[in-house]
Amino acid sequence: MRDPDREKEELGNPINEPVQAYNLKEAKKKCEHLASQYERRLADVRPEGKAWFRCYFE
Repeated sequence: MRDPDREKEELGNPINEPVQAYNLKEAKKKCEHLASQYERRLADVRPEGKAWFRCYFE
């Protein structure tokens, strides 16, 4: 089921990437690594489902 509010938010923040991790701490570490590769600042990390998180960049 689609969440229209979430879709609007993602359209406003088009720079995001999914990562697979066992917990939030591991996900943040992976997202920080991606942020350095993309030369962007990590804005947020949110759970997406079982063992998946989404990194949001500015």
